[in-house]
Amino acid sequence: VRYVEGDIPSHPAGFYSAISLTAVPYWERVATPEADSNYLATTMPIRLRNTGLNTFEVDNPEWTPRLDGDSDTNPPATFVNQKITEMAFYAGRLWIVAGQSFVGSRTDDLLNYWVDDIANLNDADLIDLQVGADTASGITHVLPYSNTVLIFTGANREYELTSGASGVVSPSTVSLRETTAYPQPSAAPARLGSYLYFPTSGGGSTRLYEYILTDGSVPSTANDVLSHTFGYLPDDVTEMVSISQTDQIFMRCASTQDIFVYQQAWNGVEKIQNALFRWQLASADDTILAMDAVGSILYVLIERAGDTPSLRVESVYTARASDDVNQDDFSYPISLDGKQTLIGNFDPSTGLTTWTSALSSELIPLGVLGDGWRNFAVYSRQVDRSGSFVEVTAASPTTFTAPGDYSFAPVIFGRTVNMNVLLSQLHVRDEQGMPVVGTFQLKKMFVYHQNTGYFAVEITPPGRSTRTKEYTSKQIGLFTFNQNEQQIAGDGMYPVMVMSSAAGVKVALTSDNPAPVNIPYIETIGGFVPSKSSTTNYR
Repeated sequence: VRYVEGDIPSHPAGFYSAISLTAVPYWERVATPEADSNYLATTMPIRLRNTGLNTFEVDNPEWTPRLDGDSDTNPPATFVNQKITEMAFYAGRLWIVAGQSFVGSRTDDLLNYWVDDIANLNDADLIDLQVGADTASGITHVLPYSNTVLIFTGANREYELTSGASGVVSPSTVSLRETTAYPQPSAAPARLGSYLYFPTSGGGSTRLYEYILTDGSVPSTANDVLSHTFGYLPDDVTEMVSISQTDQIFMRCASTQDIFVYQQAWNGVEKIQNALFRWQLASADDTILAMDAVGSILYVLIERAGDTPSLRVESVYTARASDDVNQDDFSYPISLDGKQTLIGNFDPSTGLTTWTSALSSELIPLGVLGDGWRNFAVYSRQVDRSGSFVEVTAASPTTFTAPGDYSFAPVIFGRTVNMNVLLSQLHVRDEQGMPVVGTFQLKKMFVYHQNTGYFAVEITPPGRSTRTKEYTSKQIGLFTFNQNEQQIAGDGMYPVMVMSSAAGVKVALTSDNPAPVNIPYIETIGGFVPSKSSTTNYR
């Protein structure tokens, strides 16, 4: 081993070891001899690499040692002897968070956290930053966003990584700029389109802030996009996942196994929708452990309860499939979960058709006639029965049956998806959008629908039983009318009588039918008496 003092062409200052007597290179740069010249691999991040189809490799990568200087002139990164809590990729660097430290690797050298040549510092060297000294609880979350990195702290302060007028992310140009002072997020922030969102807890509900980045000449701000739904989303959100294709954010809470969905919609630069609803993918005894998204598919890891608890990954298709990619060969996606296409065997002696499933037969309550049923012969007529459904009964752990001969063509089976949309309380509002004090008596509502097969409207006035009105696109008297036959209508309007005070009545739109439901808007008719409180002022 030899030490080179002062740079020579292609050989920066440092220690070198001879590796060859006959071929170039003859020398290899090696670690300095000090005890703290290497990072301990077992305390550094673990690497997961995709090495082939469905094949991954997990290892402890070999981190670059210190090649020049000593503990004073080229000290280890400040994350040493601290717990690493976050990582992020930005500007060709791997950033590590530990306590108050925010440390970036050398540019395009993700395993190198040292200055390469202490006599010739350059823009590619590591960047080691600290949040304010009064931020005692340290950094909680970081997220690359636009042309910066947004940093959240436990002291209810947010910082942005700035790189000056040049825009070059280097040790000599970057700094941390304190921008806002919002409560610390209860879960990691998520990007959705051009905006960043983070949840905060307080007062028995979660607020979802939309972060608006500025150019630095004006302070950055954040607005609560769920202020109108305060109390609906529990105050213990632990995980958020966003899907830009559908403009949705999915939130998991510690106190419930429901998944809450924030839905937004834009008309150009104008936001026209801020909505919040919930999905029930698990029972009260199940446990949702994690979730993530790939494209427009949300994957949810659920520990299913029972005599033998099991782990299952449920996939939810959040985007409506287009006609040319619809795997069901229909003009609409069939609303069934865990779908599988099967061909049945008909037994004339029992009058039953039997199917064998790869899943538990108890999970398959319904089937939908597939594309092969478009030309089904009925009394010398060719009838399109595709989309009609058939209810089945479990015959064994892996088989189920239905009366009649359904062996003509494949049938699509799966678990029914139950839609239940509870409308929020209606208010009469003034010009500023504020609710006016008084009594709003609902008389009638008009549900406008497009390309819809079935839905039900459930109305529950205070102190009275629930009334249910069902919409179906089928018309009695038509030749194609059949109890289980699916029909899809174009545009239409379905009137429903409500006859109750808006303060207290519960109105829900429900469906357990595999047909699509598309409701663009609802109109209501009623009478309003200002400055008079309802005796049933429920919320």
